[in-house]
Amino acid sequence: MPTPKVGLAKQHTCHATGCCLAELGYSVLLVDLDHQGNLSDDLGRGDEDYTITDLFENPKYDTNTLVYPALFNNEVISNLDIIPADITLAVEARSAERYRHRLQILEDGLARLKKEYDFILIDCRPAIDLSIENAFLITDLVVVPVDMDRRATKGISDLFEVINEIKRTEKFDS
Repeated sequence: MPTPKVGLAKQHTCHATGCCLAELGYSVLLVDLDHQGNLSDDLGRGDEDYTITDLFENPKYDTNTLVYPALFNNEVISNLDIIPADITLAVEARSAERYRHRLQILEDGLARLKKEYDFILIDCRPAIDLSIENAFLITDLVVVPVDMDRRATKGISDLFEVINEIKRTEKFDS
């Protein structure tokens, strides 16, 4: 199994958790929603022709063409697939605001996958845009790695307020 490089804890946590679940025999899909695409790069998929951006450009896009096996040293990692991201996601997520069902783009796209997964893990960038709102709406669990200083813990409180607003719930299980 690959060892993620040291960096921001959010991407590392998604990567490591996905690899561990795959090693345990679960079928895992990682979705890279960070336009920097570090998760994609780390799993050998940084230069693909088709990425999650294609789904936000065209919500009816065949999501199955976006799924690639994760790689380590050019070898396939069993049970681990990825939908990669690229830099164009930052712009396209903004322009997807024009779609009527814009908050269901990711949910609808993932529902069209032919392969079933035991776990779908989504690596989100540290900002709120349409793609991140899509992720929050369909998630069952949010994991937020954070330094334990006053500003960071205040940021967590603010984030959960945003999630509650997006999910339109009184209290998101945090």
